[in-house]
Amino acid sequence: MKIIRLKEVDSTNNYALNLVKKNLPGLPDIITAENQDAGKGRLGKNWQSAPGKGLYCSIILQPRLAPADLAKSTLAAGLAVAAALEQEIKELHISLKWPNDLICKGKKMGGILLETAFPAGGGSPYIIAGIGININNQQKDFNKQIKDTATSLYLVTGRHFETENLLLPIYHQVREYITRLEQNDFAGLKHEWQQRDFLFGRNVKMVAVNKQVISGKAAGIDENGVLLVRDQGGRIHQILSGDISLAD
Repeated sequence: MKIIRLKEVDSTNNYALNLVKKNLPGLPDIITAENQDAGKGRLGKNWQSAPGKGLYCSIILQPRLAPADLAKSTLAAGLAVAAALEQEIKELHISLKWPNDLICKGKKMGGILLETAFPAGGGSPYIIAGIGININNQQKDFNKQIKDTATSLYLVTGRHFETENLLLPIYHQVREYITRLEQNDFAGLKHEWQQRDFLFGRNVKMVAVNKQVISGKAAGIDENGVLLVRDQGGRIHQILSGDISLAD
């Protein structure tokens, strides 16, 4: 296994994407950094990366997945990270907020951003699984925009953790869960998602990229990993992308 450890980087995902696109031999399996000054979140948002306080890494995989299955990879990676954290820290229970937020005790502990990249000269696409987890953050480490909605392993457990001790368990679980996708086990993954679904049965509001707003009650995910929202008229909306927030 090859791991690149960086002191500081703009984004581990950007670093990984550049390596993949150049199609250099000997790609690393993991890229991790102590600090990111431009961590990436969904929909172009920034991920606040407190220096030395969190786990910031990208895992590079090249699974044999149909294009339609690539979107499910985010859900699989979320399940994998949740399983790894609970395996290592027995008192944790992690919920998942579609499509990529790790939730603990109602607050966001981390997130996952999956990006795909094609190597120069063609070939199967790579998946870059960017993972950010608040590990040893204290309340003062969160800026005012997120201080009421964010948490960390330290704030939940009262204990400090070595981020390095969590890196490999997370990597192995992500590989295992993506392999399950390759083996067409999304039904099993969907069942696991249902056990962790933070939004299910709750009133939500979705704002699409085109500013369209859909409000209703979250009704789980479908066979393609798409979020389902039932509006007041009983109509089911399939949400492929958008900014999802609780409305209750």
